[in-house]
Amino acid sequence: MRPAFERVAAGALLAVAAAITSAAASAQAYPNKPIRLLVPFAAGGPSEIVARLLAQRVSDKFGQPIVIENIGGAGGTLAANQVVKAPADGYTLFYANASTLSSSPILFKGAAYDPQKSFSAIGTVAQFHLIFAAHPSVPAETLAEFVALAKSQPGKFSYATPGIGTTPHLAAELMNQELGTALVNIPYKGAAPMMVDLTAGRVQVAFDQPVLLLPQLRQGKLKALFTTRSQRYEALPNVPTARELGMPSFDFGSWAAMVGPAGLPAPVMDAWARELQTVAKDRDFQAALEQRGFDVFVLGPTPTRELIAAEYAKWEKVIRAANIRVD
Repeated sequence: MRPAFERVAAGALLAVAAAITSAAASAQAYPNKPIRLLVPFAAGGPSEIVARLLAQRVSDKFGQPIVIENIGGAGGTLAANQVVKAPADGYTLFYANASTLSSSPILFKGAAYDPQKSFSAIGTVAQFHLIFAAHPSVPAETLAEFVALAKSQPGKFSYATPGIGTTPHLAAELMNQELGTALVNIPYKGAAPMMVDLTAGRVQVAFDQPVLLLPQLRQGKLKALFTTRSQRYEALPNVPTARELGMPSFDFGSWAAMVGPAGLPAPVMDAWARELQTVAKDRDFQAALEQRGFDVFVLGPTPTRELIAAEYAKWEKVIRAANIRVD
């Protein structure tokens, strides 16, 4: 018969081996229950619809439901705060927009997270770019003409935004800082009321996404002066890009990233990164993105982390210089 200490040691080794085997089996079995996907948008908007399209396709691959939870408000920080407190097991994830990961932590005091340390960056799949549009009453047909006009009459021209701290707001403040204009911000509670006043000429210019502006441009209610896209839109073949105009800092998009709590296991990260790549190649998914004004934009975990860091640094500089605050 073996000595007692040998029996104890053997038992301990068996327990460790069983734990390792159980952990490995659990990781390999991911997912084995429904996944919560928090989305910081109200239901029905373009970005929220893209999140649902993505969730449906990945759910079909995983064989498990992905349950969307819409938690809007406070620049996405309400949803983000829930994610960082969740277990890092892959069953609570976040379809985070660019603002939530780059500007909201600076603007909102209630943001209890560091976008670079509090999350595991899984990847991106889509983004939209901005169009800078003006009311037809503005006597300028190019960006250069508009900038010259705005500089000659400081404070006369106003720009509409769907809210303080949104990407369109920060883009306009970037214009003020880099091009020397003095445009006045008129914030609205959403894109719909903003568009009413913009097309009526009560505000003169605005940055916003194609799905909102293209119908107005086609009807002649607005005119486009440039876009923040790297290549021209097929629907706007005569509208130059920021890159063409020699403005590299305006060559950006508003992206969304899949993230989870810090410390997600490698099998979870790998499974999601693989499925994001697969979904992005799906022709029907690509068509659905295009219909809503989005471009396919696929990055893996490391490039996504680098993007979050770079965007945070960029917009922090703009926010501090403009002294933007959210009350």
